[in-house]
Amino acid sequence: DGYVPPPLVGIWARYPYFHNNSAPNLCSVLSAGDARPATYYAGEANDRERDYDADCGGYPTGARVPPEWKNNPEYLYDTRRPGMGNRGHDEGILSKNGVELLSGDEKRDLIEFLKTL
Repeated sequence: DGYVPPPLVGIWARYPYFHNNSAPNLCSVLSAGDARPATYYAGEANDRERDYDADCGGYPTGARVPPEWKNNPEYLYDTRRPGMGNRGHDEGILSKNGVELLSGDEKRDLIEFLKTL
């Protein structure tokens, strides 16, 4: 009974994350639900350096988003739409009673480890 998640092998290449693709990269997955981006752009990955965030393992966010992605409304993913939310998945795993369990360095180390699988 319940949800059987896929194996972690190659997880760095299977972005975006969560069952509804609501987390653009592993940095977002390892953040508290209320700290995850409400929107992100998911464009075509044609340029490895520009279209993929190697540090976070997934789509680039913020200032790193390619400008042409921002001009295409089809590339915008909005987690505020019904069924597209990215909250949860953190209590008891990444946080306890609202306090994060992993430091920034530990999160970066975990992402680097996941890249080796």
